[in-house]
Amino acid sequence: RPDFAVRTIERVKHFFDVPGVVFVLLLNRRQLAAAVAGLYGPKVDADAYLSKFIPISLSLPKKVSVDRHGDDDNRKHCEAELKRLGFPLTDLTNAFASVMGVLATLFVLSLRDIERAVVLYSFAQPLNNSSAMLAWPIAIKLHSPELYRRLLANDPKAHSEAQELASSLKKTAPDADWVLGVFEEIHKSGASQFKVALAESAAQRVASQGHWSSTKDYISWLFGRIDLTVAG
Repeated sequence: RPDFAVRTIERVKHFFDVPGVVFVLLLNRRQLAAAVAGLYGPKVDADAYLSKFIPISLSLPKKVSVDRHGDDDNRKHCEAELKRLGFPLTDLTNAFASVMGVLATLFVLSLRDIERAVVLYSFAQPLNNSSAMLAWPIAIKLHSPELYRRLLANDPKAHSEAQELASSLKKTAPDADWVLGVFEEIHKSGASQFKVALAESAAQRVASQGHWSSTKDYISWLFGRIDLTVAG
């Protein structure tokens, strides 16, 4: 709780502010400052107040990359979570971790979000060739749940928004074009209620995912793999 966090900082200072004792705190300073403002009121200078208890602040860097083969802490955390849940690191799980790492960077997802992504991935099994492709609906569900729900219902306007999103992200991460470009085409087709055929390269990618009667069936299946709604 915010008040508990602030009281803890205050008590640590009061009890251990003695010669020869150094205390190190791992915290989110921005959230703690918000907690101070919530506890003592918006007129309090939260940063100045925290400086009385925390004289030196250092930021822990997070290595991120939009290159699937770059030094990326998001991908490494995804791989660690897959291993923790018992997934062997195969070509399929490695592909998911690579794409999920890139999308986590692009969507500015937290490490906790990545843990949730791996849980959703586990719920969606079996996936076979669609392991890497599932990273896109998972990233959308974590970043924009409302857009995900509308895409699940195959709302043409939602597909149009998702097409623009994939197109803009593709410019930032050209290394992920093999996934983002496919979804750009799929959502473009969805915006026309699947009356527009996919470009040849995207059509081939979808065909490689299994035997699907239509693009609509495939995207509905893929987004539905992480729909955890319980029917009453």
